[in-house]
Amino acid sequence: MCESYIGATEKSVAGIRVSQAGQFIRSMFWIGCIGFGGGSALIPVIEKEIADRQGIDEKQNIDKDVVVASITPGALPVEIAASIGRRKFGIRGMIAGAVMMALPGALMTVALVAVLSVFQEKILSVVNMISIGVSVFILYLLFSYIRKMLKDCGEDGKHRKMKAIFLMLGVFVLSFFISSVQVLILAFFSIFFTRGNYSKRNLIILTGIIGSYLLTHVQVFSFDLSGWHPVVDIVMGILGCYGIFCNIADTGWKREKNWGIIAKDVGTWVVFAAVFVVPVWFVNHEIMCFSGRGILSAWMSFGGGDAYMTIADGIFVGGGMITSQQYYNHIVPAVNVLPGSILCKTLAAAGYYTGWNLTQNIEVGLLFSIAGFGCSIAASCSIFMLAYHLYDYLITLQAFRIIRKWIRPIIGGLLMKIMVMLCLQNIGMVMTFMK
Repeated sequence: MCESYIGATEKSVAGIRVSQAGQFIRSMFWIGCIGFGGGSALIPVIEKEIADRQGIDEKQNIDKDVVVASITPGALPVEIAASIGRRKFGIRGMIAGAVMMALPGALMTVALVAVLSVFQEKILSVVNMISIGVSVFILYLLFSYIRKMLKDCGEDGKHRKMKAIFLMLGVFVLSFFISSVQVLILAFFSIFFTRGNYSKRNLIILTGIIGSYLLTHVQVFSFDLSGWHPVVDIVMGILGCYGIFCNIADTGWKREKNWGIIAKDVGTWVVFAAVFVVPVWFVNHEIMCFSGRGILSAWMSFGGGDAYMTIADGIFVGGGMITSQQYYNHIVPAVNVLPGSILCKTLAAAGYYTGWNLTQNIEVGLLFSIAGFGCSIAASCSIFMLAYHLYDYLITLQAFRIIRKWIRPIIGGLLMKIMVMLCLQNIGMVMTFMK
C-alpha cells in the first residue's frame, strides 16, 4: 500500500511538471505573438506571465536573466525564454522556450514579406493600423512595470527610491543620444571600474572617461572626434578589466567551474544550428555563407533591434545577398510592424530573399529563411548560456551585486524611451492614414 501511495505521488508530481511545461510553452508562444516594442518591452510581460500569473519561476531568477541578456549580444526575449526553460525543464525546455518565443514573429514576417512584394502599400496600411491598438496595450504594460519597480525600490527606503528615479531619468535622457547598448556599456563600466568605491580619484577618472566616450560617439558638435572612439573603447576595456581583477583580489574569489554543463548547454545550440543549416546545404551550398554571416551579425548585435538593422544592412545588403529595395521596402517595414525579436525576424526574412535571389525558387527561399531562423536563435542563446554560467561564479563580486541592485531602474529608463517612441510612431501612423 505504501509503495502504491509513493507511486501515485510520483505520478502526480510528474503530471504537475508536464502541466507546467505545457503552460510554459504556451506562455512563450503567446508572448511571442504580442511582442511589440522590442526586447526590453517584453521584460515586464515575461515577468508578469511567468512569475506572477503562472508561478513557473521566481522574479529574482528572471532579474538575473535580464542582467545576463543585457550584457550579451543577441535577441533578449529569446535568451530569457531559453534560460527560464533550461532552469525549470532542462535542455528540452531551453530549446522549446527559445523557439516558441521567436517563432510567431519570424513566421509572420516571412509570410508578410512575401505578400508585401505584391500588395505592399495596401497590406502595410492595414498592419500599421492594427499595430496602433497593440501599442496601447504595450504602453500600459511598460507603465505598470516602471510603477512596480519604483514601488519595490520604495520598500527599501525613500533614499533608494529617489536614487532609482534619478538613475532612470538619466538613462532616459541619455538614450536619445546614444544607443541602448552604449547606455549599458557606460553603466557597466562605471560599476566595474568603481566597484561602489566613489573616491575622489575614481570619480575624476570616471567623469573624464564618460565625457570622452560621449564626445567621440555622439555627433552633435561641429568637430568630428569619431576617429578617437576606438582609443576610448580600449581604455574603458582596460580600466573595466582592472576593476574586475581588483575586485577579485579584494574578495579572494576562487570557485570551480562546471565546464561539463557549460559545454553541454553551448554545444546544444551548436547542434541546433547544424540541424537547421546542414539539410539546406544539400540543396544549395551558399547556405554556409549566409549562415556564417547571419551568426556573425547576431554576435555583433549589441545595441538592440534598431542597431541590428544597421548591422544587417552592412552584412546582407552590402554583401550583395539581398538588394536595397528588398531590404528597405519589404523587410524593414514588415519587421517594424510585427511582434517578436527584430534579430530573428530580420534573419529569417533575409534568408528568404537570399534563397530567392540565388535560385528564383520560393521553396529554396523558405529553406534559407528556416536556416536563418535557426541561426538567429542558436547564435543568441549560445553566447547567453556561456555568459550565464560564468555569471553564476562572478556574482560573488561586489560589482555584480551592484548590477543586480540597479539593473531594473536602468531598464526602466530605456523603457521610458520606448514608450515615447511608440507614441510618436503611432501619431505618425494616424497622421499618414488621415492624409
